Amino acid sequence: MIADFAWESQLHRALTWRAAAREDFQRERATTGAALGDASLAAVGRALATRRTAAADRRRSARAALARADAVSDKIHAELRLRERLPDHPPRTGPATAARYPTGSPTLTH
Repeated sequence: MIADFAWESQLHRALTWRAAAREDFQRERATTGAALGDASLAAVGRALATRRTAAADRRRSARAALARADAVSDKIHAELRLRERLPDHPPRTGPATAARYPTGSPTLTH
């Protein structure tokens, strides 16, 4: 039995990092499920309730993130609509602006 574990450990060390990660993920998923033969009915019920709660929490978190993204998107669209309605005036600060838009140019109104 110990020789089998040692052999399996050697094989695992020889895997590429991606194959080792896949193997570890599959082992983790296989050992976390509650099997009816291994646990009492109450333990199975607790495990299922935990899974349901976790799934509900993930859905609630996703809905909240979606609501935040919608709020940001609405603010961006409101800003774009406002920019479309306002007249387009060049900025009036700095020497570069003064050189580009001299006094009396049609884009500046005094």
